This record gives sequence, C-alpha cells and structure tokens, in this order.
Amino acid sequence: MQQSTPPAPVSFWEAFRFWLKLGFISFGGPAGQIAIMHTELVERRRWISEQRFLHALNYCMVLPGPEAQQLATYIGWLMHRTWGGIVAGALFVLPSLFILMALSWIYLRFGDVPLVADWVDGVTVAPGQVVLLEKSDRLGGLMRYGIPDFKMEKDQISRRLMQMQADLLVIPVVRPAVIETTALGAAYLAGLGTGLYASTQELSSQWREERRFEPAVPRDQAQARMADWEHAVRQATAQ
Repeated sequence: MQQSTPPAPVSFWEAFRFWLKLGFISFGGPAGQIAIMHTELVERRRWISEQRFLHALNYCMVLPGPEAQQLATYIGWLMHRTWGGIVAGALFVLPSLFILMALSWIYLRFGDVPLVADWVDGVTVAPGQVVLLEKSDRLGGLMRYGIPDFKMEKDQISRRLMQMQADLLVIPVVRPAVIETTALGAAYLAGLGTGLYASTQELSSQWREERRFEPAVPRDQAQARMADWEHAVRQATAQ
C-alpha cells in the first residue's frame, strides 16, 4: 500500500534506541530479522516508505554476505548517513555477541552446577522448539493428504528436536544418512547435467535412511500443543 504522506524525520538517538533494541530481539535468521524491520520501520513507525524499503532489500539481496545486517546498515545510512550506517550495522550484531559471550562464560564457570546445566539446556532447546512449532504449523495443512512420513533437512539433526517434530506432526520423521542436503542436491544436479545420472529416478534410489523417529505422544496431546502455539502467535501479533 502506498503511503499518503512522506515519512517524518527521525532523530539520531531515537534511531539509536531502535537499532539497539533490534540487536536484542532479532532472531530466527534473515527472514525473521527482515520481517521485524519491515513491521517496525515501515508499518508501525513509518520511518521509511514501502518503496524505499523494498529497493533497499533488493539491493542488499544482490550483494554477498548477510542481507539482514546489510539492510539494517543501508537503512541506517539512508536516515543518518555515515554514522547512521555504522551504528545500525554495529548494533545489529554486538548485543547478540555480548549475550553469547555471557552465556559461554556462565556455562564454562558454572556448567557443573545442576541448576545452571538445566537452564543452559533449556536455552539451547527453546529456539529449536519455536522453529519446530512454526514448521509444524505450516505443514499441518499437508497432513490431510496422507503423507506417510516427513524427511528432515540438515538444520534439524538433533535427536531430541527430531523426536519433538514427530510428536507434533503425529507421523514418523526420517533422518537421512547424508544430512548435508544442500550440498548433496547441488552434486546431484551436477551429476544430472554431466550425464553421470540418467534420471531423477536413479537419484531417488541413492537416498538412504539413517534413523526413523516415531510419534511418542497421543494425537490429542499434539493438537493441544499446536493450539497453545497458535494462541501464542495470535497474542504476539495482536501487540
């Protein structure tokens, strides 16, 4: 939607506070970080127009490197030139760096304390649980087509996370023998192009299963978990 009025000028320190906050709350990879910036900068605060944001995003997608940080740096430069870009780019990574350093020190110093060990274990698993719930939410609509099992990608190789995915989807989850699926797919495409493989059917015969995770919770319990997730999403998006 086109904005009827141009974005109002933003003070440097107001932008500084936003970039600092973004550095603490941005997670979920480039897609999540870019979505947060679009919601905050374009829709809520209206510091930058939709057209300018998309132009910046397209420009950063062409460049090599982390596009989300490049987008933040570019938008910071658009609003406050050199120092705006420096602040936006630095604050995009520094808060998370300090958090990781603090967590690493706590684990090294107090990792043998049961309470700390349990807390670190929970912090490690929690982001994976969010990803699994979000992925299960998207895949839930496909279950009505009678999919017999779900083959995981390389980003979810933990036994605990894969068992959780099976419990949420209530179907078996299969871990392949080769978990580097991106590199393997590129190699297969090269093999098809050079004639090493005659067809995609021949490629399918190369796939090997390493382990299968069966659902371990009742269907009603899995549905209750997904209902809690959907409620949390509605609460978060209503803010």
